[in-house]
Amino acid sequence: MNYYHDVQTEEHALPSRSLGKDLDIFREIVESLTAVPEKDRRRILALLNSYFGEGVGVGGSVPPEADRLSKFLEQKRPKLPFERLAGIVYYLQYLEGRPHITALDVSKANTASAQPKFADLRGAIAEARRHRLIKEVSDNLALTKRGAEFVERLPQPIALQDANKTRKPSQLGLLVRKRRR
Repeated sequence: MNYYHDVQTEEHALPSRSLGKDLDIFREIVESLTAVPEKDRRRILALLNSYFGEGVGVGGSVPPEADRLSKFLEQKRPKLPFERLAGIVYYLQYLEGRPHITALDVSKANTASAQPKFADLRGAIAEARRHRLIKEVSDNLALTKRGAEFVERLPQPIALQDANKTRKPSQLGLLVRKRRR
């Protein structure tokens, strides 16, 4: 199979003095990617696309939704899995307008945007629920008002602490006991 034919005949071909070196690099990349399964290859190409910001990919480029989600998460810079989960749910719910979001939708969006795989997606969901950022209704995830505020305030590392401090204990869902006289 001749991988080099199309590169040499393209109208955007590089000058001949660097073509030999470029073809060697191209050959190394193709050989490396050929050894990788298709699913992993797509993820690697999506990472290359987000790194270089160009249309690199299998059969074209990464889907535009995944690229936008990747840029959204890059801007928000979530540090913890539950923060990334909240960011993805925010993106799907508010920016894409999806009314029903499942854990599978979150996982697919995470993979498509070339983010690190969730080690424990259910654990991230439980942690986000513990912080009252999302709610689950019959296997659908939805961002709470507090969750939306949290994501909008990212990448500030103290956003969650600020959200806790600005609310009364009763608004945080804590039981407030009244003193007997």
